[in-house]
Parts: sequence; structure tokens; C-alpha cells
Amino acid sequence: MNFINKEFNLLIEREIYSFMVDVIIITLLLSLTYLLSRLSKVIIDRIILDKHIAHRLQQFIPKVIWFFGVIFAISQVAKSIEILVLVVGLIGIGIVIGLRDILASILVRPFLDLYFPNRVGDWISIGDLFGKVIEINPINTIILSENEGVVVIPNYLFAREIFINKSEHAKYEVSLPIILENDIDVIEFENELLKLCNSMPKYIKKHPKPVVATTDIEDKTEELTLIFTLKSPEEKGVVVSKLNEEIKKIMDELRENRKEKSGLDESPI
Repeated sequence: MNFINKEFNLLIEREIYSFMVDVIIITLLLSLTYLLSRLSKVIIDRIILDKHIAHRLQQFIPKVIWFFGVIFAISQVAKSIEILVLVVGLIGIGIVIGLRDILASILVRPFLDLYFPNRVGDWISIGDLFGKVIEINPINTIILSENEGVVVIPNYLFAREIFINKSEHAKYEVSLPIILENDIDVIEFENELLKLCNSMPKYIKKHPKPVVATTDIEDKTEELTLIFTLKSPEEKGVVVSKLNEEIKKIMDELRENRKEKSGLDESPI
């Protein structure tokens, strides 16, 4: 009887030890996954100059890292369910493949805003299609064809097919996407941004006036679009580059001003 009790106690100890080891392994792997997901955001922010595109990637890549990180953690502590892990992995890959067109459309949208601009009301042609744009969303661009038919065009096709914007203003108008973090006052930023545009009469027309539109609001960021009209279409690259440099300076200055103001408010009277 003592022998049985001893073996039973040893079995319990081994199970507890094995459980504690599994907990430690899962904790370490999930911590590593968390660090990798955070690191991916930093790397994307430093490598991708276009903040709009960087923001989209920062939303997508960490989720992929977490998905595979969790599966890997489970596979390390549950050898008996390797088949289940394999199935889950295959399902995940299947979902990614099945949604590849949707994901491609979402990721290509920022490129379209900057390099292939079109807006509601424009007359465009892509491939054999021609019509008036009546809606633009993150996944599709919807046009009304000449015969009053509604045509839904996945956004990724604009990066594959020959695309022509036949509206007269298209070659002069620029839509510049901007990602604004919530540590910056939106109204102050918009005022400074419009002042910046007005200080560049050599490149930017005063009429129609430049405008700033809010296109998306999230917990920590707000997505804005600066719309302005060029005097010369050939200067687009130069103007966009100058604007991006000055916009970064404006953001840094507003952050610094806010910190100084916070410091004054917290200082003892």
C-alpha cells in the first residue's frame, strides 16, 4: 500500500512539474510573440517612409505574428494534438489564400490615394471598363458605366491594369494621406497644415483652396487626407516630398509644445 501511495505521489509530482514547465514555455513563447509584434511595428515605421502604408502594415503584420505565435506555443506543449495544430495552421493558410484579393485591395488602397488618385465624380477607365466613380471604399471602387450599370472594381486591379483618370482636374489634384497620432491636437495640426500649403504658392494653387478631410478615426490614430491643386503636374514628386518633410516637423513641434504645456500645468504654483 505504501508503494502504491509513493508511486501515486511521484506521478502527481511529475504531472505538476510537467504542467509548470508547460506554463513557463507558453509564457516565454507568448512573451516572445508580443515582443516580435511590437518590434515589427517599430521596424515598419522606420523602413516604410509612407506613414499611411506603414499604418496599414502595422495593423496587419502583428496579427499574423500572433496567429502563428500562438499555434507554435501550443505545438510545443501539446505534442498529442499535433494533428489539430496542423489542421489549424492549414485553415489559417487557407483563410489567407481565400482572402488574398481582399487583403491585396486593402493594402493597395494607400498607394492608390497617393500615386493613382481618383475621387467620387471622376470619369475613369480601367481595362475595358469606363464610367463615373460613385463610391470608393477600402476594398472596392464602384463606378456607374455609360449604360447606367453599376460596376464593382477590386482596388488591387488598379495596380495591375492600365488605369486612366479622364477628369480634367485629375492631373492637377493631389490627395496626400496623413496618419495623425492622438498625442497631437487635430485642429492645431490642420491649421498648421493649411498655413504650410499657403506658404507654397510656387507649387500649390490658392483656388480651389486646399482642404483637410478626416477619412478614418481609430483608438490611437486619426487618418486625414490633404487635398490640394498643383500649378504644374510635373512638380508632384517634389511637392509631396517637401510636404512630408514639413509635416513631420509640424508634428514634432506640436508634440514638443504639448509636452512643455503639460509641464507648466503640472508645476507647483
